Amino acid sequence: MKRIAAVFALFALSCLLCAGCVKPAAQKTVSMYDLSRAMLDALKTEETMRYVSASDAGAEEKFARVSDTDYADVEDFFLLYAENGAGNADEIAVIAVKHERDASAAADSLRAHVEYRTQLYATYDPAQVPKLNGALVFTEGKYAVLIVCDEPTDVKTAFYAFLAEGTE
Repeated sequence: MKRIAAVFALFALSCLLCAGCVKPAAQKTVSMYDLSRAMLDALKTEETMRYVSASDAGAEEKFARVSDTDYADVEDFFLLYAENGAGNADEIAVIAVKHERDASAAADSLRAHVEYRTQLYATYDPAQVPKLNGALVFTEGKYAVLIVCDEPTDVKTAFYAFLAEGTE
């Protein structure tokens, strides 16, 4: 009887040890196009917004205009920006990195992008600078997000609502 208990205890202990070795499930990337539509709806703008994504021809070059993140680390992305950039600094960017550990570096690159645009707009359209100063840059899981608009919290709320729907 002691042998059976000892074997059972050893088996239980080995199961517990192996449980710590299991890799967590990878976070699934949501449809970036659908996410962009949800965030665009929350933007509530009359401005025509251009859409750029990883699916476009020349995507890596287009991505480099908003982030200096190594494109090899990017799983997917989209960028929405005001077609008339001379009169409107509105912009939304979402980068899905392959590894969650790279999300904060991607967010840092988005912050650098905002700084550059703030300096640019200070020169030729200073009325847009307060909007850029209120930009939101944050991470959630493997996503780095940039929101530049008059009401960025509404767009941020739409981002989180979409992620919640996509994971149910």
